[in-house]
Amino acid sequence: MKLSLLLLLLVSSLRAVAQIGLGGTPNPNAVLDLKSPNKGLLIPRTSTTTRQTIPPVKGLMVYDTTQSSFWYHTGAVWREITDKWQTNGSVLFSNNWIGIQTNSPAYALDVGGSVRAQLNLRSDNDALIERDVHAKNNLYAYNRVGIGTLSPTQPLDVVGNARISENLQVNGNFGIVRSNSSTQLKMSLPSGNLILTLQPNVFFDVTFNMTTFTGTPRVSIAQVVSTGNTWHQIILTVHDVNTTTNTFKVRFYNAGNSTAVFDGTLNLMVVGQP
Repeated sequence: MKLSLLLLLLVSSLRAVAQIGLGGTPNPNAVLDLKSPNKGLLIPRTSTTTRQTIPPVKGLMVYDTTQSSFWYHTGAVWREITDKWQTNGSVLFSNNWIGIQTNSPAYALDVGGSVRAQLNLRSDNDALIERDVHAKNNLYAYNRVGIGTLSPTQPLDVVGNARISENLQVNGNFGIVRSNSSTQLKMSLPSGNLILTLQPNVFFDVTFNMTTFTGTPRVSIAQVVSTGNTWHQIILTVHDVNTTTNTFKVRFYNAGNSTAVFDGTLNLMVVGQP
């Protein structure tokens, strides 16, 4: 009878330990259920020095009184449970804004120093990069980039001197030069191989094709590549520019007193409005 009673008490004790409830009926899914309207759970407290001497147990948790924070063990190292970044510099979280190296962040992320990022940047608004309006040089990106200007009017708008250390290539038959009246200019580079013999005071016209211009080209420059003859007696003049047929003529005039021979290549540069 005594043995039966002992076994009954032992089984009852095991069942009681399976679920423990303090302050009320335990939840059937909880091993330990603590309930209180005005009290909390106080877990073991220890200093940093003592915590580091505790044998490693995965899932072990303590409150570090030195750090004033909760710590848990991963089975390999202690990890702090924290609601903020760890920093050894100046980081401020205020009004949902984060300031790094600044105590008064004015934006969601305000960095008061250099930034290095190994990632792509994307903006769903117009501006991706913007410098303060009081800065000497300003960079804006509203599908346009302005350097030295707050209101770029072109995809790349530079106010001030610019330096390019490599070649500048312009495609699409567009020019790269404008006159002081903001009229865009472009170049046409016709060329031809010629053999001419001219008597004194005689001229001969040669027609060249050119790129389309909306107005009569204002500048024409010629380069003579000769094999050595009397071409230096010949005066070259560009005339009869026709923007309908996109042609112009070069007049070869022998201004000397003897026969002149031109045997070589004539390279021209014509500048006008596109």
